Amino acid sequence: MNNYFRLTRYFTATSLVAFTVVAATLMYFEHRQASFFQNVQASGARMLGGIQNEFVKRADVVARRDLLAVNEQGSVNLTRLFSNALWASDLSPYLAETSTVDFSVCKAMPDVVDAQGKASATPEKKECFKGAGAQLQALATFAPLDARVRETMRDSTIFKIKVYDLHGITVYSTEMAQIGEDKSGTSAWKVTRAG
Repeated sequence: MNNYFRLTRYFTATSLVAFTVVAATLMYFEHRQASFFQNVQASGARMLGGIQNEFVKRADVVARRDLLAVNEQGSVNLTRLFSNALWASDLSPYLAETSTVDFSVCKAMPDVVDAQGKASATPEKKECFKGAGAQLQALATFAPLDARVRETMRDSTIFKIKVYDLHGITVYSTEMAQIGEDKSGTSAWKVTRAG
């Protein structure tokens, strides 16, 4: 009987050790599996966050581009409506009369080139264009055109109106100081002129 109890004791101790080893092994693998899944989830979250950020950036670029295109097309349509409303009665006679003002003397004056190679008008050249602008404002057709433009703008969202001739000279602007300016050297004018 004594052997029976000793065998039971060894069996119990061995079973306890085996159970402890199996439990420790299972805990170790459970911990490794949990760490693996945490790493997979963290990696997935980072990847998803990156995809979302890239999507937001692209959507922002597209939204800005589309908004700009819609506003630009709206401005073009408004310009066409505005010019059609004023063309025959006010704008065409004024533009015909602007050809009597000679800008060739002002255009022939040399520009000053700065250290970066950028050309700009001398004070004398600016004054010449300003004087030619004053001549444009003195034309008989200017005052009726200006009054009609301002009347038309009153109930609209139009901020400013500028009209250039085919040589890049501002022949009309609701901002009077701009009348007579030469914009033929600007990239915006070149793009506009090219269509």
